[in-house]
Amino acid sequence: GETGIPRSLSVHATEIAYANGATSFFQIFANFYRGVSTTVIRAGLIGATKMATYDETKHRLRMYLGWRDEIAIERYSLQFCASVSAGLALSLTSSPATNARTIIMTSPPGTYSGFTHAIISIIQSRGILGLYRGFAAQWARVAPYALVQFFVWEQLRRVVGMRPL
Repeated sequence: GETGIPRSLSVHATEIAYANGATSFFQIFANFYRGVSTTVIRAGLIGATKMATYDETKHRLRMYLGWRDEIAIERYSLQFCASVSAGLALSLTSSPATNARTIIMTSPPGTYSGFTHAIISIIQSRGILGLYRGFAAQWARVAPYALVQFFVWEQLRRVVGMRPL
């Protein structure tokens, strides 16, 4: 709280549940799920972008640079470049949804009718680049995660005898 004393989960849950004068079960329930549709859109963008970019980057590097998975330095170079590319693409495609989700979830209920309304509002108030506000921080968070995720995943595939992507 404001006094520096940590508040319990139940205090936070009660504040969320009864925010903006919610009295009915539906209003209370809905308060916990504000912004969920935007989160689902964002998750779809992330899922589609991450794997497709990783796979396509590895394919192109093999084709144009002749890198092979059989040679350790080339295998790790493939994984590194493809992971960083996937992280960049993921940040580029999900940043607008991340920003829309943030303003929906931090605004009073009813301020935005949904994802599209939030996106239009961002563009009107900050311009098209407003959709990418915080991009560097997003990429700085996603790139290391993608590196670890894909490196571990590829190593596990190798250990169980599966061929690399």
